[in-house]
Amino acid sequence: MFPYWNVTTIDAYELGSVSSRKRGYAVAFREETDFQFPTIPKLPEHKRLTVGQVLGKDWEEGDWRTIKGSTMEHLLSKDGKKNNFSAHKNRTLVGLEDKKISCIIANYAKINVTSSYFKHPENPDLWRLFRSDELARFLDVPDSFSFPEFISENQRAALLGQSVSGNVVRAIGIEVAYSLMKQRVQQSVERQMTIPLEQNQNNQLAFII
Repeated sequence: MFPYWNVTTIDAYELGSVSSRKRGYAVAFREETDFQFPTIPKLPEHKRLTVGQVLGKDWEEGDWRTIKGSTMEHLLSKDGKKNNFSAHKNRTLVGLEDKKISCIIANYAKINVTSSYFKHPENPDLWRLFRSDELARFLDVPDSFSFPEFISENQRAALLGQSVSGNVVRAIGIEVAYSLMKQRVQQSVERQMTIPLEQNQNNQLAFII
């Protein structure tokens, strides 16, 4: 039913997300359509959000743990000489002023060097996992979304780790809508048809596709 495919790879970080998340995306149409994936802008460093701006004022809430004697102490000691997986290179610990975190993965709750965790801004001996609601913000999940109560915190993190970033989906959706509207206008002109419009409550005109 959808023979016309467009495929690309987009990193959510390049579209302004704090979380690095490189994923493949595909858009398919029933008819041949002049579609372009969103242009990746070169975002100035001073316009990027920080971890603190994403977390908000409730960053203190969470299960804080001491680095000494924990799995984190072992991860921070990795120098990356054997497998190139060093804690510094992979942003294993990030603070409020950081502007990039590592990709959130499905086994986030199993502490690993390739995921990012939160270091206490005032006490360098403390760290914690990002809460699931914080992970959702990093992935630009709409505030209207919520998990059912029976889904545990670890399960929520796992589901988010298998998802895609909302800012990328939104950008692709805008391009899909633009392509469909452009195609509808072209077809209407070719057939000398009137383009159907509707007016919403804000007095904005929209194409009916």
